[in-house]
Amino acid sequence: MKALKIILPTLFLAALLASCSNSQQTAENKPAGQPSAPSTQPQTPSAQPAGGGGGSAATIAELYNKNCVVCHQADGKGAPMFKEQGIPDFTDAAWQAKETDADFIEVITNGKEEGGKKKMPAFKDKLTSEQIKEMVTYVRNFAKKS
Repeated sequence: MKALKIILPTLFLAALLASCSNSQQTAENKPAGQPSAPSTQPQTPSAQPAGGGGGSAATIAELYNKNCVVCHQADGKGAPMFKEQGIPDFTDAAWQAKETDADFIEVITNGKEEGGKKKMPAFKDKLTSEQIKEMVTYVRNFAKKS
């Protein structure tokens, strides 16, 4: 019975973490008749990409919703179940002030590991460098909205 109490939460957490890095289904590979989920993040002028990049706020919001929302939530505060593991609250201006854009780019590009455990998957094979830079701007805007 003790083993079951340990195994079930571990399996649940493993499945959830796998969904963070494997939720890459696009509109192109969805079966016909299955609509894409609408963006839950509002499109605002403050969400415009830095430097007039190749994407749009809607595109970056869609990428955030597709790749990040499971762990970081639509509001950027982070899923409560990951708070113990140190998931950041993007709405916390003090936390954001400590993180440089280069820090964000590094973690989004290469992921994050601590103590031999994967904390966040790498997105270097899923997002372009321009999209990663635009994602940094998008994430920075969470602190401005709170």
